Amino acid sequence: MNAHPIALHREEIPTLTALRAAIEAVDTAIVHAIGERLALARQVGRMKAEAAQPITDPAREAAVVARAARLAQTVGVPDEDIRALYWRLIACSRRAQLDSQLNSQLDTSPTRLLVDGRD
Repeated sequence: MNAHPIALHREEIPTLTALRAAIEAVDTAIVHAIGERLALARQVGRMKAEAAQPITDPAREAAVVARAARLAQTVGVPDEDIRALYWRLIACSRRAQLDSQLNSQLDTSPTRLLVDGRD
């Protein structure tokens, strides 16, 4: 007969706790990587503004998603899940680019200069 379910659960707690801690460490790394990605996207947004290029670049965005899907396959992650995740990351990156362009315009506009006293 099997061991009592509560006894099994108690035996699994350290393993479950360790796995959850490992997942939290991975989650922390993911969030930091997303922050880094968005910082780079803001730089791209400023460069695009200087070059009078649009924020959206459908061909580039599709290539980024396709590359991520190929990488997903190499590590056994469902590529459709990665595609969905990357389209969301691209939406965040577009917003970061737009925000950087708007902030750049505000920082140099005469109205902004008068409001905060910068010359």
